[in-house]
Amino acid sequence: MDALTEDVVEHAHRDGRRVNAWTVANWEHAVAAQAAGADGVITDYPGVTDYPDATTLASPY
Repeated sequence: MDALTEDVVEHAHRDGRRVNAWTVANWEHAVAAQAAGADGVITDYPGVTDYPDATTLASPY
């Protein structure tokens, strides 16, 4: 998730592009993508994005 930063997302949005984070493996990375402003999160693991506000939850693992 190091490459997906707020600056990268803002630049893409200025160019009219949408940003999706692909193959997100855990909820911490899903939260980081959301915080950076990503438009979507794609994951191989159902449930990764099920938390209504994962920023307030402790890790389930």
